[in-house]
Amino acid sequence: MSPRIPLLVAVVGALLVGGATTGSTRASWQDQEPLAASSVSSGRLTFTATSPAGVSLTRTAGSAATTTFVVDDTSLGKTLQQRITATVVSTPSGVTATVGTSCPGAASVQIDTTPTAANVTLCVRVVSSATATPGNVTLALGGVQRPSAGWTTPSAQVTVPVTVTLPPSPPDLSCGDFVSNGNRAFTWTAVSGETYTVYRSTTTNADPSFSAVPAPPAHTSPYTAAMPSGSTRYWRVRATNAGGTSSWSNTLRLVRTGNGAGNHACSEVTP
Repeated sequence: MSPRIPLLVAVVGALLVGGATTGSTRASWQDQEPLAASSVSSGRLTFTATSPAGVSLTRTAGSAATTTFVVDDTSLGKTLQQRITATVVSTPSGVTATVGTSCPGAASVQIDTTPTAANVTLCVRVVSSATATPGNVTLALGGVQRPSAGWTTPSAQVTVPVTVTLPPSPPDLSCGDFVSNGNRAFTWTAVSGETYTVYRSTTTNADPSFSAVPAPPAHTSPYTAAMPSGSTRYWRVRATNAGGTSSWSNTLRLVRTGNGAGNHACSEVTP
């Protein structure tokens, strides 16, 4: 067994347990074996991490997205071993995240690596709730020498930008022009990225009475409402985007008593 005598080595960019500073530092006896095996007279534990792409969620429970980043062991000394730990330390409100060598992972993951077994890909899975807000998922990374725990690596952070797509606002309907004997139009302001579904009731403006009016692929404004003579119809519209479907629009009541423009009436129904 080797005598337990100190070994003077140049430690560049590394820290010893006990808070020793960088530069020429007296290494503890437990560090001699890894250094001798790597055939170097000095050692350094370092790693780098790539920046992951951002993720997009919708503000609905269970909406999830994943992204990856790569951890590269750049330690000096080919056989120096290092255990790198990645931990989720903060998330936006209403958002949870996990990290692992595969998804979904856990709150923290450890990987053992050397400079010759580098470039480990880690997966981050981000999950939304009905109260999710945009922001950043932040992970803390740190390393420690293995199999002994002689040196530690300066910590680093990895940030995952999170965007949250909200459901659209309900459309605001307005009475439009008389079109023809049996038709009257109404309008709303279209928004890029949204599609619209028109709903109609033939009896009342109560919510359960409305049903979607078929029209492939989607309804557009102005919408021409067909009205049988002597009829009253109630109309609503809902908008849909990547974040979900809006609540009901305001309600219009269209009445047709005859064929001419003066025989068509359009008014907003007060809730």
